[in-house]
Amino acid sequence: MTVCSPRFLLLFGIVFLLFPCAAMAQFGSDPLARVQFIHNIPDSGPIDVYLNDVLWLDDFNFREATAFEPLLNGIYKLDLVAGVDTTNDNPFRTDQLDLRQEVYYVVAAQGRAFTPKLTWVTARATSVSGNAEFFVIHGSPDTGPIDIRLRDPAKGNTIVSQGYVNNIAFEETTIYLHLVPAEYNFEVTNAFDNSRVFAVFHFNLNDFGGRTFVLLSSGLGTSPSEGFSLIGYDATGTQIASSISTTATEDASEVPETFALAPNYPNPFNPSTALAYALPRPASVRLSVYDALGRPVRTLVEAEQPAGSYTVQWDGHDDAGRPVPSGVYLYRIIAGNFAQARTMLLVK
Repeated sequence: MTVCSPRFLLLFGIVFLLFPCAAMAQFGSDPLARVQFIHNIPDSGPIDVYLNDVLWLDDFNFREATAFEPLLNGIYKLDLVAGVDTTNDNPFRTDQLDLRQEVYYVVAAQGRAFTPKLTWVTARATSVSGNAEFFVIHGSPDTGPIDIRLRDPAKGNTIVSQGYVNNIAFEETTIYLHLVPAEYNFEVTNAFDNSRVFAVFHFNLNDFGGRTFVLLSSGLGTSPSEGFSLIGYDATGTQIASSISTTATEDASEVPETFALAPNYPNPFNPSTALAYALPRPASVRLSVYDALGRPVRTLVEAEQPAGSYTVQWDGHDDAGRPVPSGVYLYRIIAGNFAQARTMLLVK
C-alpha cells in the first residue's frame, strides 16, 4: 500500500512557505482535516482511492487502514477503483466528502464490490477521558443487526456491561464508548437472539489509557470460519492484537425459548437479504419465498433441523437460478405446528 501526497496538498505547502501570513489569514492556524481510511470490502481485492481525480491510496488491501492523514479542508470527489486499473475512468463507487479544518474523520469503504457503501464519521485521535475510548462501525453485511457484550476474563468471564452495544445494523456507528484499560472478551451476538453467538474476540487494552480506536465488524458470513471478524484500529492505522476466545459463555449453549421468524435484513434490499429464525426444539423446517400473488419462488430450507438459531441468505433468484424482478415478496416458515410469514421488498 502506498499513500500518495495529493498535488493540492503539495501546492498548499509551497504557498504556505512563500506566503505564510496570507495562508494563515485564509485558513487559520491549522487548515487541515485528518482522515483515516479503512478498506472493508472483502471481495474487491486491492483498491485505489482517488481524491479529486488524484491518486491518494495505491493498491490498498482489504482490512488495511491508514493513520489520520492530513488533507486540506474542502469538498472532495472520492473514487474507489479496482487496484488493477491505472486510472479512475471506471470507479465502482463515487462519493463526496466535505472535510472541515481541524476535524478528524474515519472513512470506511465496506459492503460488497457490486454494492459498495461508504461510511464516514467524525472522530478523535486521543481520549478525552483518560480511559480507552472507541466507537463501533458495523461493516459486515451478512450478520444482520448485532449486539456486542463485554465480559471480564479475570472475573470468570462475567458480563461487564449487558448489551454494551445494542441492535446496531450494517453501516451504523455508535457514539464513543469508554472502558477502563484491561483485558476484555467482546461477544458478538444476533440482536434478536443473544443465545446466537457469532464469535468472541479477546482484546488486551491495558496499554490504551488515554488512547482511542475504531472497532469494526468485518467480513462475510456469521462466524470466523466464514470470514467474520471484529478488528480494532488505533490512530496510526495499526490493527490491535486480538484472538478468538475459546472461553464458553453461559449463554452459548442455550437454545431459543420460542419459535420465531425475524424481520429480514436489510429491507428493502438489493441484491441479497438475511432471513433469521429460531427453533426451541428439533423440527421439520420449510422456509420458502413467494411472490405478491402467492406463487412459489424459492425454497430456501427443507430439512430436519435441531434446536437453535439459524440465518439463511436469499440472493434474489428463483429455484431455477433466474433473477427475480423488483417487488414485494413473502417469506414463510413452517416448523412442526409453527407457521409464520413476513414481507420484504426487493428494489433494483
